[in-house]
Amino acid sequence: MSNYRQQHAGHSNGSAHPQANARVIERQGARILCIADIRGNLASLNVLASQHEATHILHSGDFGFYDKTSLDRMTDKTLRHVVQYSPLVGPRQRGDVYDTHPKSDVQQLRSAVAAAEPSILSDLPEFLAGRQTLSVPVYTVWGSCEDVRVLEKFRSGEYKVQNLHVVDEASSPLLAVGGLSLRLLGLGGALVQHKLFDNGEGQSTIAGAQGIMWTTALQIGELLHTADRTYSTAETRILMTHHAPGRDGLLTQLAHTVKADFTLSAGLHFRYSSSYSDFTVSPSVSHFAQKLVASRAAFLAIYDVVKPELTSLLSPPQDQLLQSVLQMVESMPKEASETALPVEGPFKNTWHFNLPDAQFGSLVLAVQDGRIAEESKSQGFSFGYRRGGTAPQAAPVQKAPPVALPRQQPQQPQNEHASTQANVQRQRQVQPEKAATPPPMKDTRPAPQTSVSAVETPLPAASADTTQNTAKPAEAQPQPLQPQQQQQQRPGLWVQPCPSVERAKELFPSSTDCLIKKTAMNRPYAYVYFASQADMQEALKGWQSLDPATQDGIAVKEMRVDGGHNKTGPGFGRTRGDSRGGRGGSGGRGGSRGARGGGLGRGGSTMGSAGGPAALSSAPAPTSN
Repeated sequence: MSNYRQQHAGHSNGSAHPQANARVIERQGARILCIADIRGNLASLNVLASQHEATHILHSGDFGFYDKTSLDRMTDKTLRHVVQYSPLVGPRQRGDVYDTHPKSDVQQLRSAVAAAEPSILSDLPEFLAGRQTLSVPVYTVWGSCEDVRVLEKFRSGEYKVQNLHVVDEASSPLLAVGGLSLRLLGLGGALVQHKLFDNGEGQSTIAGAQGIMWTTALQIGELLHTADRTYSTAETRILMTHHAPGRDGLLTQLAHTVKADFTLSAGLHFRYSSSYSDFTVSPSVSHFAQKLVASRAAFLAIYDVVKPELTSLLSPPQDQLLQSVLQMVESMPKEASETALPVEGPFKNTWHFNLPDAQFGSLVLAVQDGRIAEESKSQGFSFGYRRGGTAPQAAPVQKAPPVALPRQQPQQPQNEHASTQANVQRQRQVQPEKAATPPPMKDTRPAPQTSVSAVETPLPAASADTTQNTAKPAEAQPQPLQPQQQQQQRPGLWVQPCPSVERAKELFPSSTDCLIKKTAMNRPYAYVYFASQADMQEALKGWQSLDPATQDGIAVKEMRVDGGHNKTGPGFGRTRGDSRGGRGGSGGRGGSRGARGGGLGRGGSTMGSAGGPAALSSAPAPTSN
């Protein structure tokens, strides 16, 4: 903080900012496309605008404010992160040309990024040079992975891109569309409490260093001044932030203080946009106030630590900004039991929109005749994997013999990729025995403990149809086995704990689908599948590159699809397994011993639920020598 005064000398509250009251051409109606996290793929803005017939674009999250000099200022960790998630890098290039694994040669990665034409960090240099243009006005805040030097060049006017408007604490564009005046207020950067009083390499109220940016207290203070200076009861206010107000009480209070009617923010790699008011998701005002109480206490605790140093560093204009923030924080409730909260109006009426990544979905605000309508579009989650467990159950499952077949498999161990003909022949051998043995049907009824168990039941149906050559020839094909065979071939990760599909998608956005299971101790875990081995390896590398605090104690291991043992190390094991499981052969606690309850039935065939990922197999585990 020693250079704090020098960095902010001469910086006022922003009242003389050249963009303070920017106005666009008035239109009778408008379609405002709201998206997040384009991560440098500026060219996609024109495509999205055309697809949605948008007249304006509002963007939140990581925009891609990098130029060719930004690479030299990035840390190795930031560089790997940006390249790993850059939409400008193809899947094959990630492993071959741009290896982002923490143990890879980072200098080789830097050389590859520096040599790339055009840049893989961002399309921005193409737009700065005029080789590409934006077809509609774009209004954006900056995210967490941005270069503060580039943003300061936009603020000073050194950098300009036609139709690109940076919405920050000092500027407040006004859109006159559809009979309304929409006032845009912006707050960029990640909200990190312990960095609120640290400007890094920033030369004004904005802060950042080494390729990342964060929000500061002075930035919030200047936004409060801008919002107060431009306030009009005739306007509709939209607060644009990188961080979601619903996840932090300080931003929630900020939205209320600036009298925002709507907030727009980036999600955490969500597949759907969310739309809510605090009233819709809180049982009471007091319950809602708990978030404000916690945020108030956290802010004041940090301020008490830095207050002595700030007193000597801040100039009078900067101190005025800080006092505005303190006044806002002091207005937050001290106790959740307070009943007369001044936020009850915004608590019900401020509406929040949390956006998915641009590659997954978007939101359109259709403004016409003074009304703002919402249109949400999303790629969504893939639930196709569930068809493998439920669809085959409808027709052939009623035939009595099929359910007993898997009990014979331990006596005739097979490779997990055995052909359908071998299965059919084995079924013929055991069918007379099954007809006289009803108990196996009882044994398989507890199988609904796993959602995949229904895949087993159609197996003998192919045998029944084969013996009657004229009956349903289409079903005599290996169709019932196909979903399971596809699942065997699909690369995946074992994740624990993982309580829901949504959590799995949040952790691994590139995954295609996922299966949630529970251990014998009722602890949830997940099998997370990917479209290709390369995608899975890339996701695993990305996870391994995260620091332990971000991983939050979550265990992630690779699943094997080749019939071999788990990669997590040697174990000890037995070879017993049947259609209900027992202690299956090749899954479970880090090695060859299976745990009770993996895969198909209660063990044996896929993974042990009490341990790490194991070999995927439709047959019982092979007998060890």
